Amino acid sequence: MAEVECGVDTDYIELRKKNPAPVKSQIESKDAGKITTEGYVGKISIPMEDGKYFIEFMLRESDLTDELKKIRAEKMNQVLGE
Repeated sequence: MAEVECGVDTDYIELRKKNPAPVKSQIESKDAGKITTEGYVGKISIPMEDGKYFIEFMLRESDLTDELKKIRAEKMNQVLGE
């Protein structure tokens, strides 16, 4: 069983693992069955009850469609001045 800490604020609820280890997740794709430590590239925040709290979904690059990967790469080039 995972040990979890919970933080409650007026704007959000945060759950975090005690003594965090590197994040590993199963990715369902052509590489199914492989474990990854791929980092997050985006977040979807959905305000609930007029902004009293949010439901948030973290996204990895492998979660993105090919079209979104292309748009992200273009925006990163703009931001980095390349």
